[in-house]
Amino acid sequence: MSIPDRIGRLGRAYVGVIKDKIDAELSERETALDELDASAGRERQGKSVPPPPASELSDVDSLMRRAEEKIAAARRGMEARQELAPPTAALVVAAADTNPLAADYRVLGLPLGASLGEVQAAYDDLIRRSDPQRFPENSNEQAQARRILDRVNQAYEKIRRENNPTEDRFAKLEL
Repeated sequence: MSIPDRIGRLGRAYVGVIKDKIDAELSERETALDELDASAGRERQGKSVPPPPASELSDVDSLMRRAEEKIAAARRGMEARQELAPPTAALVVAAADTNPLAADYRVLGLPLGASLGEVQAAYDDLIRRSDPQRFPENSNEQAQARRILDRVNQAYEKIRRENNPTEDRFAKLEL
């Protein structure tokens, strides 16, 4: 999951928590007003109930204003990310269509056209993390680690051969 997606989820969760707090506060105030109406109705018989004190309203209003500001800021941030996302996504899709190594770069978690040093670093990290010896013998995790290791090795070999074709020529020489 990408960082902007994580930030978006956190923002939505935060807004949800604030909305729940506001809803809870409003429902408490509504029940208090209903109780006040019921007791005042019995006492006054037809007279209107005065509104709650201004201090109580200002708390709710300030809470609502802050929540609306945070929601607006989160929306602006998401819109800004979405404005940037489509062109780059279109470029990545277009590049993926033309580059036969796009899937291999994705396996290594790298952008298309990453340098050989970046490829090597990502490969070393994935090899270390997917070492089957780190998992219990004959377990599902060990079998899955082997499959991942094979796929990472295949992707690395394809990228390495494409980016450094002379290495294969010199590796085949016998001295």
